[in-house]
Amino acid sequence: MTAEIPTLSTLVKRLEVATLKLEEFAKTSAAAAAINRNSIPAASQSGSTSTTNSATAGASAAVATPPRGDKSQKRNGSISSGDSPAVVAFNSIVEGPLARFMQLAQQIGGVVAEQAVQVQNAVQHQLTFLRVASNCTKPDLDSAVFNHLIAPTRQSIQAVTSLKDQNRQSPYFNHLASVSEGIPAMAWIVVDTTPGPYVGDMKEAAQFYSNRVMKEHRDTGKDHVEWAGAFNLLLSELQKYIRQYHPTGVTWNPRGRDVQSYVDDLGGSIPSSTPSASGGAPPAPPPPPPVDASSPSGTGGESMSAVFSQLNVGEGITSGLRKVSKSEMTHKNPALRASSVVKAASGPTGKRFSGEAKKGEPKMELQGNKWIVEYHEDATDLIIENTSIKQTVYVYGCSGCVLQVKGKINALSMDNCKKTAVVVDTTVSSIDIINSKSCQMQILNRSPVCIVDKSDGLQLYLSPQSLDTELLTAKSSEVNVLMQEKEGADFKELCVPEQFKTLIVNGRLVTTPVDHAG
Repeated sequence: MTAEIPTLSTLVKRLEVATLKLEEFAKTSAAAAAINRNSIPAASQSGSTSTTNSATAGASAAVATPPRGDKSQKRNGSISSGDSPAVVAFNSIVEGPLARFMQLAQQIGGVVAEQAVQVQNAVQHQLTFLRVASNCTKPDLDSAVFNHLIAPTRQSIQAVTSLKDQNRQSPYFNHLASVSEGIPAMAWIVVDTTPGPYVGDMKEAAQFYSNRVMKEHRDTGKDHVEWAGAFNLLLSELQKYIRQYHPTGVTWNPRGRDVQSYVDDLGGSIPSSTPSASGGAPPAPPPPPPVDASSPSGTGGESMSAVFSQLNVGEGITSGLRKVSKSEMTHKNPALRASSVVKAASGPTGKRFSGEAKKGEPKMELQGNKWIVEYHEDATDLIIENTSIKQTVYVYGCSGCVLQVKGKINALSMDNCKKTAVVVDTTVSSIDIINSKSCQMQILNRSPVCIVDKSDGLQLYLSPQSLDTELLTAKSSEVNVLMQEKEGADFKELCVPEQFKTLIVNGRLVTTPVDHAG
């Protein structure tokens, strides 16, 4: 016996463990048979298909099966009495905000629902990861077993981003972009300091596009507005959960098992988001080929030693140089300069790399309710007529063009354009200018808001009817507003501030633009 006196909390924990063992021992054989009927054998889980959950959720539940002691299996990520409070709290996010988000995504359908499935996969994989963390000691974050644990979550995040990149022309691009900007929040498990603020930054990035979804469908689609709010709520609840249970990084069990042995008892594999038909993990890559000691790479250390020894010779390093006579000096012998012509290479030359991306074919057409105007150059007679309030206009990759949009439309976006001018009559939602340089935008009638993001040299012309337009700028410079106070009057040019002063007043930051007198 040791002289150490156990603390009260240690005694309570030991009593709880003893109680659980007694309850388990008291179960009858009939109860054990019922458990066997309701559980999924570990050997056949990979081949069975659950009717209520996806294959990924079932695979994640198989990983969560306790390797020792408790023989009852947790199906489809369900919670049992043996789970820690952190795992139970995270499961409430799965059954609450995530379930609501999935329901609304299925109502919208299409690529939005497809992307939501990948979000669900990421959250389910994270539930599996947190269950492992609650049973194991903290491993080295650079170790192979830790990378093995986070690989399914990483694959799901990449799948969400890929869907956004593959559907840039989709009418639901703002939906895809919102989720793509917010899904990196699931990588908080690798932030080893304070992951809460990191999730907050991802939530703010997602809100930039979710606000567009709310504005675009404010009067036309209630499901879209609720979908955007559900995704923002999911990230908010995740941030609250992290602040409560993992304020300084993932909380591991200091008295738990070694992660490697825990994974080995589970079969040595953590399933990915897309398991194979056989259910097993993909085979590990073959080991690298042995290094040949006789190859030049094997003697790299000796070669470098020889180089450094030659550099450390000192003044004698020039002893091997030959003295050049005056007859061989080109600056003293004009005949040599006349004959010293560098000949062009006679062999085949490779293709020169062009820094500019290859542009597509010029296009101006109506796709559904969306006008697509892209890849035009020096076209000054582009006109869109016969528009309706449900239509949007998307201008992309144009240079040196002039576009006139007649009538009342829903929204207009200008992306990656140079020296392009757009004249618009009326927009119901907003005007967005993104990644553009030296462009002009003129509003003839009304537009509630104009958003300028990552753009330089914009000239915004406002008529007397559009003076109430709100201008939002971010990461932009040289933005000027030219307003006409009354019909027939000259335009008055004003610049949008680029320099700001921030003070701490009563514990809050107060930011004001800097005025330059003179």
